[in-house]
Amino acid sequence: MGCVLIQLGISLLLTGSVVFAKDPISFSATANTPAKSQASVGSGNPRYPVAGEVIRDFDPPELDWLPGHRGIDLAAVAGLPVRAPAAGVIGFVGDVADTPVVTIHHGKSRSTFQPVVSGLRVGESVDAGDKIGVVAARGGHCAARCLHWGLRVQDHYLAPRLLVETVRVRLVPEEF
Repeated sequence: MGCVLIQLGISLLLTGSVVFAKDPISFSATANTPAKSQASVGSGNPRYPVAGEVIRDFDPPELDWLPGHRGIDLAAVAGLPVRAPAAGVIGFVGDVADTPVVTIHHGKSRSTFQPVVSGLRVGESVDAGDKIGVVAARGGHCAARCLHWGLRVQDHYLAPRLLVETVRVRLVPEEF
């Protein structure tokens, strides 16, 4: 028996070393990126996109179509720089329902941020810590006072904290 410290970062999610659901999900650490080499995708340590505290946590619905909170809200003010939590490729920059949104694809997972205005273009590569935009003063359920960060792997929403926080895992023999 022993304890293992595992950082549930992009690298762990992308390797498929941990199964979070009844049906296993396979992950890939590669992405088609014209601007940078395949080796650069997934580089850098996962991090929070802003330094603000979590003011509303992940609260997924029991069923996909029910109300819930499919991400976390981090305290932030309009104009605050937003940084990529992990390496990836910009998948979307624009407005959704009058809310400015930026999406980063990390292989088969993607992070979504709102309200964020950005000058980046779809297809641009980013590394962990790169500035992707700034918190907008308009749009979203917490405009000008927080940043909403969502994480989706294939069709499953996950708590974005899984990318950046360390979790203690205890290995127990089957006979227990």
